Amino acid sequence: MFSTCGTVWVYSKHLFVASDTPFNEAIVHSLDLSCALATCHSLTNVDEKLVGDTQDLEIYKFSGFSYREPKEEESGVKAIVSSNSNSDNKQEENLSVAILHIFYFTSKRKRMGVIVKNPENNQFEFYMKGAPEMVLERCRKSSIPEDIDHILYNYTRSGYRVLACAMNPLNPILDDEMKSQKLENLEQNMKFLGLIVLQNKLKPQTIPTIQLLHKAAIDTVMATGDAVLTAISVAKECHIINPEIPVYLAEMVDEEIRWERFVSSAEDVSKQNILNEPPWVNNELGGDYTLAVTGVVLNAYDIFAKNGDANAEYSIKVLLNKCRIFARMSPEHKTLLVSRLQSIGLLVGMCGDGANDCGALKTADIGISLTEAETSIAAPFTSSIPDISCVPIVLKNGRCALTTSVQCFKFMAVYSMIQFTNVKILYVLGSGLTNNEFLSQDLLTVLPLAMAMGSTGPYPKLSKKQPTSSLMSVAVIGSVLGQSILQAIGMVIVYEVAIALPFYESVDDAGDDYLNDANTIVYLMALLELLSVCVAFNEGKPWKFPAYKNVYLMVYISCLFSLHIYLVLWPPQWLMDLYNIAWFPMYMRLALLGIWGGYSIVAYF
Repeated sequence: MFSTCGTVWVYSKHLFVASDTPFNEAIVHSLDLSCALATCHSLTNVDEKLVGDTQDLEIYKFSGFSYREPKEEESGVKAIVSSNSNSDNKQEENLSVAILHIFYFTSKRKRMGVIVKNPENNQFEFYMKGAPEMVLERCRKSSIPEDIDHILYNYTRSGYRVLACAMNPLNPILDDEMKSQKLENLEQNMKFLGLIVLQNKLKPQTIPTIQLLHKAAIDTVMATGDAVLTAISVAKECHIINPEIPVYLAEMVDEEIRWERFVSSAEDVSKQNILNEPPWVNNELGGDYTLAVTGVVLNAYDIFAKNGDANAEYSIKVLLNKCRIFARMSPEHKTLLVSRLQSIGLLVGMCGDGANDCGALKTADIGISLTEAETSIAAPFTSSIPDISCVPIVLKNGRCALTTSVQCFKFMAVYSMIQFTNVKILYVLGSGLTNNEFLSQDLLTVLPLAMAMGSTGPYPKLSKKQPTSSLMSVAVIGSVLGQSILQAIGMVIVYEVAIALPFYESVDDAGDDYLNDANTIVYLMALLELLSVCVAFNEGKPWKFPAYKNVYLMVYISCLFSLHIYLVLWPPQWLMDLYNIAWFPMYMRLALLGIWGGYSIVAYF
């Protein structure tokens, strides 16, 4: 799941302002609108550089105003913005505006505001910027163009991000009264100034990454705070949804859920596109389609379902399976979406870069933050790559780590069974392993092999097939049991072959509980079996590189293989003394290697 703002697109300088006089012109020189662009933000100056929300930065740059911190004598002032002396608009020449108080943007408000003052005439004004539906309902109808809905529809349907601006003149406010001002009292009967329209330019890696995820059979979902029409347009552009299949969207209108068909051109807009029932009812649509809903609609269905409405519960299941676009999502809505997706048995990954994503990032099975700001606290992963190309990297490394963990578990489990079988056979015969033999198995063989197994890197291609995620799965338990039985059979065969040959001397005849033929033959077989099991469990594709790509593992296996073959075929006396092994004839040595070779083939395949 992707949160769009800054995640799949980047705010570009393709920005223009639509004002109401005349409304159809791209850029109109309006003093109030210029002041709104220059002041309605939460930017701050750090080391002579403006920092803050990327969207606010682009809008402020477009205004052409300069920014400075207040001087010591300018108490109660947060910042001062000034127009350029060579401005094309004569009204803006040498204009300075002091920002006195900021009502910061929140996802719940969907708007922000500032109280400003013109130092020259002491005129106080309130400017607001935010989601069009939130701003327009607080403006005087006489200041709003009649065709505003049509214009908003055209912009959002084309994939633009649209913000509305408004203002109110204020009576002078004393410094000690400034902090007590309430937004609700200032935003009544405002004058509508115009629309800020931003082009959502996709980041270069967005489309390739989404295509890569789809090839790996990983569904992608967009959760955004933008308008639903904007979200649909962007989702089609970045291939989250197929541009060829119909899209049905739902919004809350007059406290009722209204479904309609998304249309791609203005002439198609008509009441015929409004549906009387949800699109999945009675299978009216037929064929493939996708859905787009707002956060309010998702929340409404969730509330109805929790109150026992069977139709709403079914609707939620359809939404979770068919809906790929969730628009106007608040932080609570995003968290609800993640929880609901998890409730139907899905593993959910969330990628976002804003404070609005913290709850969803924390709730998701895989949370990836694209910023080192507040979201990085909630997310398990923080990417230094500022785009969604980090998602396949996390998935590939995660699958590799999961596979390695399961492999190490199986290796350690079968190693325990190999040592148990080795010791059990010798105990039955009245013998046992020496300290050096235990140490050679534990510290010289198993520990380095287990550590080297973890050095194999992820396979570069993201596969449709998913690795086993449960140690108690049939595949894991079956593999461990199968290898445990095989290794026991291998040791028993070696022992049975040895006792049938004339050289064999029993433990009682040898007169030594540790230095005898049974100890030597069964112990050497156990050492060789450990190498075979390690190779057998080190499967590579499709989640890891093949074992031969792991340099550390291959070097150590080669060293152990050489040592063990040397120990079986031509051991010098000092090495026999070190390992506490007895001499036995060459034909038995070759028989031992032959049995081990047969065991290895069966164990691997």
